[in-house]
Amino acid sequence: MAKEMSLMRNDSRKNWEHQVSDYTVSDVDKVVFKVYLDRAKKVGRIRFESDEPEAVLKKLKLTKGDSLLNAGAALFVDSDINKLSLTKYASNERLTVTDLKSYTGSMLELISRAEKYVIESIDWRAEFKGKQRQEIPELPVDAIHEAIVNAFAHRDIENGQSVEVIIFKNRIEVTSPGHFPDGKTPDMFIHGNEPPIRRNRLITRTLYYSKDMESFATGLKRIQDSCDKAGVKVEYKADQNNFVVIFYRHCGEGWGWSGNNL
Repeated sequence: MAKEMSLMRNDSRKNWEHQVSDYTVSDVDKVVFKVYLDRAKKVGRIRFESDEPEAVLKKLKLTKGDSLLNAGAALFVDSDINKLSLTKYASNERLTVTDLKSYTGSMLELISRAEKYVIESIDWRAEFKGKQRQEIPELPVDAIHEAIVNAFAHRDIENGQSVEVIIFKNRIEVTSPGHFPDGKTPDMFIHGNEPPIRRNRLITRTLYYSKDMESFATGLKRIQDSCDKAGVKVEYKADQNNFVVIFYRHCGEGWGWSGNNL
């Protein structure tokens, strides 16, 4: 716990991401790091001569000497810098909890865990085209991925709150701690040409290299476009404490939508 608390030390000269953590390169989760590097190389956004964590993390500007910056620790170290809460309710209301899980870990590990939880919780149907069987999810998986990645990468890490994924009968909510940019609305990023506003620049840049994020403030637009294509209703709620993406279930084509679902 002492290590995690030291990450929150006050330093007026630097923002949180650029502060030096108490973690070193040796603390990096090697499995998580390899998955990240393989993905970044596959999409062609990293072409470093060495695959060693020390060399790669230095190139990514996530280290100072042998120490990890806070951004590097958040991404690659199994610690309680990142927190994830997964909850499932029996109905459309916050009444009967049927599943409740809490996790800490590296950001990349928790992103994967949250995605898996949603994918295993939503409904799927089979369609046949000739002899080919195709599994169709009730919600677009790429939009789920985008919402979860954004929830972790853009959150206010210093407030120590969990990213939340809540599954109701009629909807799924992905909550990111931290207020939406002042003077902006989700609609401005979906339908306008707003420049990117990044709370965590080192983290978002690192996720760009693995193509988990893009660099043009298009995350919400991609969520909206995927949901529009699938016929899925999606809403966005922003206040001073959180930003929430809400996916409504069973409302796409082939899922027997009715107004009662909403």
